[in-house]
Formats: sequence, structure tokens, C-alpha cells
Amino acid sequence: MRFVNLRWPGTPTSVLRHALAQRVQPEPTPRPMGYASQQIHEALQRDNIGKWGWVIYRTSYKDDAAWDRFQRYVNEWSRVALKKDNASPLVSGAVEWTFVSDPALDGARREELRVRFYRWRKTAIWTENPRMRSPKTSLNIPQRYMYFVQVDEDALDSVMRAGTPDQDAGAVHFVHCDDKMLNWTDEVWTMLSKRIVSTEFWDQVGTSIWDPDYVSIHEVMVDEFQELEWEREKERERERS
Repeated sequence: MRFVNLRWPGTPTSVLRHALAQRVQPEPTPRPMGYASQQIHEALQRDNIGKWGWVIYRTSYKDDAAWDRFQRYVNEWSRVALKKDNASPLVSGAVEWTFVSDPALDGARREELRVRFYRWRKTAIWTENPRMRSPKTSLNIPQRYMYFVQVDEDALDSVMRAGTPDQDAGAVHFVHCDDKMLNWTDEVWTMLSKRIVSTEFWDQVGTSIWDPDYVSIHEVMVDEFQELEWEREKERERERS
């Protein structure tokens, strides 16, 4: 039996091997979008929503550096979360964290923030989403216009203690606001702040709007807050000893 050399004269063997390897390598399979990002993607398309992301009110004005760092951390957390979930360009392009820094809000109570947020939402829901269908009830209002974030002095202090966006920078207040809650002082969910910008949390909150049994989400965040408080108490005990 004769073996025929099909290599063109003068072609290095390494070049031929490389060419054959390139031909037999299969195309890489695209990584699918994460479940939470997929849910956001579908909601943006289905309801013609232009933006998602929380409005974040600053209520402590003693440390501008901490506030600047907090904003950088939120943007970095968001970038990492979207990349991890392989979010679509539609989802990545529609996210907006609206940071509100107004010295008039220094020490503002939660009911004051609710009134301000409610007034903002009455026009913003349409200016930010001009193609969105009119919600038939408050149950159909997107999460961005039903909840907001309050960052007080404790939250900013926790950011300064964290020192890096890789760590979870303490706790912020996640506040529910609708037509019937303008004078309420409670109904506040406090949670670890890194999770607040995740697609998973956004999707959970969205599910809670359409699902009346949203207490389970509240309980999860209360548990996380209790763990954080226990850690803080241990830290205070170490400082006292």
C-alpha cells in the first residue's frame, strides 16, 4: 500500500496541522442568558418598558467621599451582575440607577421620601417609558416606580468600612411605595446592598408584584439583615473588650 503525501511542496507540517485543527473545531455554543435577565428582557419587550433600576435617595450629607464611593460600587456591582447573568444588550442598555443627592433631604424621614418619590413617579413613568401601555392597576406598574432605595449615614459608613466593591457594603433601606402608603413609616425592607443591583433581586421583586404572596421575599431579607446585625454586635463586643 502506498501513502500519498497530499501536502503541498514547501508547506510546513505545523501550518498544515494548524489548518486541519481549525477546520475540525466546532463553533462555540453561545452561553444562554440567565433566567433573571431573560425575565427582564421579556418584560422590557412585552410591556415596552424603557428603563429598569432603582431610584436611590441619599439622606446623609456628612461624607461626600462615601457617597461617591457608594455610587461607584453600585455601578461596578451592576456591571458584574449583568456580565455574570449574560444579560442581553437590551437589558444592559435599559438599566439605570438614579442617584438623588439633594441637601434638602438631609435626615429626611421615610414618609417624606415616599411623597417625593410618588410625585416623581407620576410623570417619570411616562417620560421614561413613552411606548409603555397604560397599567390597568397598580399591580401592573413596573418595579422601578413601586420601590426606591434610601441610603442613610449607617449605609455610607458601611461602604467606607468595606474598602472594596468585592465586599458587600453593609445595608440599605428598600422602601415600598404606592397610593395607599404615603403616610406609612414602616414597610421597609432592609437588605445587603450588593444584592440590590442584581437581576435576580429585580426579578424577585417583579414576581412579588403580581404574586400576592410576597411575604417570603420580605422574610428572606429580614433574615439577611438579622445576620448582618449579629455580625455588627459581635464587632461592637470585640471593640468593647
